[in-house]
Amino acid sequence: MPEMPIAYNPHSAGSAQPQRKSGPDEKNSTETRQFLLLLAFAYTAFVIYGSLVPLHFQPHPWEEARAFFRDIRYLNLGIGSRADWVANILLFVPLAFVWLGTLWHSKIVGWRIAATLLVLLACTGLSVAIEFTQIFFPPRTVSLNDIYAETLGAFIGISLWWVIGSSVTRWYLGWRAVEGPMDLAQRLLYGYLFLLFGYNILPLDLTISPVEIYHKWHEGRIVLIPFTNGQADLAQQFYGFLTDVLIWVPAGVLASLTARYDTKRIWLRLTAAAAMIEFLQIFVYTRVTDTTDILTGSLGSAIGIWLAIRWRAGEPAVKQAKAVGNTSGLIAGILLWLALIFAVFWYPFDFRTDGAFLHSRLTEATTRVPLAIYYFGTEYRAVTEVLHKIGFFFPLGILLALLAGKIRSGPPSLWKMAALASTGIVAGSVEVGQLFLPGKFADLTDWVLEIAGGWAGCALAWRIMSMRHQRVRTTPVIPAPRHSPWLFAGGLVLGLALLLLAATYIPEVPYNVRKLIGQEHPVLSSLALACAVAWIFGFPAWAARHLTTGSQRPEYLPAYLLLHGIVAWFLLRMSAPLEMIHKIVGSPILDWPWEWESIGRFISLFALWSVVSFGAGFISLRSWLPKASGFIWVWSVATLALLPVIYIVVIRYAATDNLTELLAGGGTPKTFLWVAAGLFMLALAGAQLAGALGSGMRVGTMRGVLWSIASFPLAYLALHAGFESYIIKYGQVFSAFQFLLSQDRAHYATPMELLLRYGFAHGTLLFAIAASQAPFLGHNACKSNIAQHQN
Repeated sequence: MPEMPIAYNPHSAGSAQPQRKSGPDEKNSTETRQFLLLLAFAYTAFVIYGSLVPLHFQPHPWEEARAFFRDIRYLNLGIGSRADWVANILLFVPLAFVWLGTLWHSKIVGWRIAATLLVLLACTGLSVAIEFTQIFFPPRTVSLNDIYAETLGAFIGISLWWVIGSSVTRWYLGWRAVEGPMDLAQRLLYGYLFLLFGYNILPLDLTISPVEIYHKWHEGRIVLIPFTNGQADLAQQFYGFLTDVLIWVPAGVLASLTARYDTKRIWLRLTAAAAMIEFLQIFVYTRVTDTTDILTGSLGSAIGIWLAIRWRAGEPAVKQAKAVGNTSGLIAGILLWLALIFAVFWYPFDFRTDGAFLHSRLTEATTRVPLAIYYFGTEYRAVTEVLHKIGFFFPLGILLALLAGKIRSGPPSLWKMAALASTGIVAGSVEVGQLFLPGKFADLTDWVLEIAGGWAGCALAWRIMSMRHQRVRTTPVIPAPRHSPWLFAGGLVLGLALLLLAATYIPEVPYNVRKLIGQEHPVLSSLALACAVAWIFGFPAWAARHLTTGSQRPEYLPAYLLLHGIVAWFLLRMSAPLEMIHKIVGSPILDWPWEWESIGRFISLFALWSVVSFGAGFISLRSWLPKASGFIWVWSVATLALLPVIYIVVIRYAATDNLTELLAGGGTPKTFLWVAAGLFMLALAGAQLAGALGSGMRVGTMRGVLWSIASFPLAYLALHAGFESYIIKYGQVFSAFQFLLSQDRAHYATPMELLLRYGFAHGTLLFAIAASQAPFLGHNACKSNIAQHQN
């Protein structure tokens, strides 16, 4: 929980000292911690229960279970298992996030670091315990994959709290302080678009393989001509078209109510968002990319904008209530929506009434444990069904709440209870009717989800109606807590050190990475290597910000580049065995004293990363620091001068076998530039994402996300063009990617596994870059640095 500000008493006589008092800030702090604690316990129970569904307990002797667990293996994942692996990561991200938020209330740095380590260890222990318990609950699968994925998810959740925890806390408190439908609409719009984008890239079986994308197009899952992906059933076609339009109606309504842009710009932006979703779905292997969805999204957005204009046409607020429509209009709307609900949930209406069938269906429905029906299927199917149940009952709740607000006879609370009860009755009728339908499944979980959707709609409608009767008052400002970037850097180093130390015990990690940790003192070596990683990725961002906000002249840039390489050498020299450094930069062949030749080789090679990372930092800062544009020109000149020098020194004269043999054609200038371009794509995406994180995800968020997504295929294609595809060595034939990313020389990764390994490696580097640079980039960091220089 971020620190709350000290309250000042302006009426205290003769005192200018701040006084701490028990006021709204302390109340907000306490209530937020209580909310996080309740959410943490509830989500933990969900994780445990969901990991054991369908609860088919099968006893095993204790020793047999222990022996089985000691022999669990890491499973080689195909494309069909990518979604399951990603689901396990995402499952533990909120778990670690909310628990660390619960323990974050202390201002003591040592306590926060201890809480971070405690949450990471507890989540890892919970993952191990769940996997062991699943031995007794078939058909659950027990594997090391789940433990690795869930531990990674816990680390991501912890890192997210360090980066955006304060922003999430302010966002939560902002919901309570929101004033007026416009402010509420803006918050709902961001949340709705986040869910819309997230759902449409499920089940996250991502691919950037041109071969797989070609097969996807060949199988008819990339449809470029609208309305040519027809289904045999006309009703299914109509249902698909209707739902595709309806899901964009709320976006149009909310975007129009924010009143930030004119209607044309709002419509164009939402249409572009629909097009972006379809583009992203190209890289989701099991999703269908259809240009029809762009048109339906555009139509749904236009309908939503039109409805919002109609609702706002009767300003002031007294006329807005009339714009909703009279009581008879609401009743007609409710009846139409009820007809749609029953048509969707009871189609194709093939009811059966024989006693034996009903008895079996009733027995099945009453004995099925909650959530069991969602286990037998894909993660995407489960999420689809959850949103399907909630989404159709949400508008019903809004309509019932509006109708209850129109009735003036009797106490208002009575009609509110009637609206809530009506939602439950309709949901119960839907599930009871599904008992008579062979192709449907009546389920208690569905009934609960439908009620939740209806009640959420009621709550939103009542919140909006209450705002029309509130007096306008100033929205309280919730200040952002001040966090030292160096405190964050220290936490990042500790987290990286733990991950690097754990990587030495995971055989699936590439052996080139495992050997970077010294075996004599692995803990100290991991800590030193984590410092090196933080310096290598973080210093360019700090230097770029320092140069563009201070009084330094552009001529100082080469000195910063040299400093970057020298410090990186000494940090790596302290952490990694010298033989591993020689494998990268080559063994000395000159008779230079001490390690000067190795240092020269390393700095020459490392200059490639320094150049691209400094450029990425300047480009990222240009959005809010105009002075950065001048440094971009200096950087461009320095790059044009240094790249030929790097190529000649490293590729031609040093002729390091471990480098030149990995480059296509033995290291031609063209392949060298392709590799440089791939590294630049990675550095630029990391800097853009760091800019968004450094701004608390309030400025540059879309740019950072889009650059991060685009960097996966762009960097892969550039590196693929620069790396050698066929290397004959050690009596084997392999590619440069296989050499770099495979487990070891005896187990070179298959093409499918190689893509997964590349995606994981790219994502890990992207996250490390963004986390290392976030304290120094972004709108907030730049404003703070400018203020320091002005003072």
